[in-house]
Amino acid sequence: MPINAYTGLMGSGKSFECVVSVIVPAVAKGRRVVTNVDGIDSDAIRAYINEKQGIALEKLGEVVLPKRRRFQG
Repeated sequence: MPINAYTGLMGSGKSFECVVSVIVPAVAKGRRVVTNVDGIDSDAIRAYINEKQGIALEKLGEVVLPKRRRFQG
């Protein structure tokens, strides 16, 4: 299982590139994707793939956000 890191300046398109090149294709293949992309919506991605590629919703993977803990220091 690879771990991809996208780096660059703020506003340079890192999140967009990650969603278009990694997340959407993986979900279309039925994979579960764990990401920390802020504001990502698994249902919207699945609906987009269903509409554009015609893949049944039950065959699609999902996008999961890790639980965030607040550290007190």
